[in-house]
Amino acid sequence: MTKLASIAPEAERGLDRALAMTTAGVLANFQSDYVSAEAMFREALGIYRNRGERRRAASVLGNLAIIAMDRQDYAVSGQLVSEALIIAREEHDTPNVAIGLLNLASIALYTGEPDKADALAREAVLVAREVGRYHEAEATLVLAQVKAAQGDSDSARAMLATCLEWMRELGNTRGTGVTRTRLGAVAVDVGDVVTAQAHLRDALRIQRELQDRVNMADALEEFGAATSSIDGPAYAARIWGRSELLRIEIGVPQDPPRSKRFWCQVAAARVAQADHVAFDQAWSEGKALTLDDLLRQILDQ
Repeated sequence: MTKLASIAPEAERGLDRALAMTTAGVLANFQSDYVSAEAMFREALGIYRNRGERRRAASVLGNLAIIAMDRQDYAVSGQLVSEALIIAREEHDTPNVAIGLLNLASIALYTGEPDKADALAREAVLVAREVGRYHEAEATLVLAQVKAAQGDSDSARAMLATCLEWMRELGNTRGTGVTRTRLGAVAVDVGDVVTAQAHLRDALRIQRELQDRVNMADALEEFGAATSSIDGPAYAARIWGRSELLRIEIGVPQDPPRSKRFWCQVAAARVAQADHVAFDQAWSEGKALTLDDLLRQILDQ
């Protein structure tokens, strides 16, 4: 990433530097370094705009929108997505139209409009299907998330199983990890905690290898819920304590639906534990663990 950020210094603010900044920004984003990613994307955006590279500008606007979304700044995210979508439609840029619709669907879901999210995600799937399997898989992944939030676990599970097959065929390792996490979450919802643990362990192996700490936080939270009835609420609390610290470290809070779900899971585990002092102690012990130590405990079982 450092090499990419310093590429083509002789080009000053030329296209080569913008392309390098965009690539480096994507890598920084994957590694949860949002400060660096945002700075790189904004530099690239300025160059693209100055040079009339509207399609590339739309793509970078989408990346900035995702950062704002992860920070729960949905107003800013919505503005960025809308600007990108206008450009994409004017340029007949179908891939970025699909991405824009997906981002709007996610914002609608996170701001409490599941029906709107469902309609946008369905439209995104149809548009993405014109582009190719990669975009269709990403769109279907979001639609499955909407279905799960609506309580339609059967539809969500079927869509995610298809997504998993596609992600593997495409060699999309990060997407495979995300899909495994969401399959694990659906399995938690229907009480199949053994299957949930299997999916989530696979997800965590991928996320550890990729240093994908944002999706790792989701997977750890779901694994805590899955493991509570098997290994006990105290062990779940230990996992949740470390996942809470991880979110602080990366600066990415839970989205509102996830937060509501998570704290319901925590409340249920506290009731099952009965000894609230022991539960809180286990939570504190989890915060004292290194992330590597916790992952070894989970993955070596």
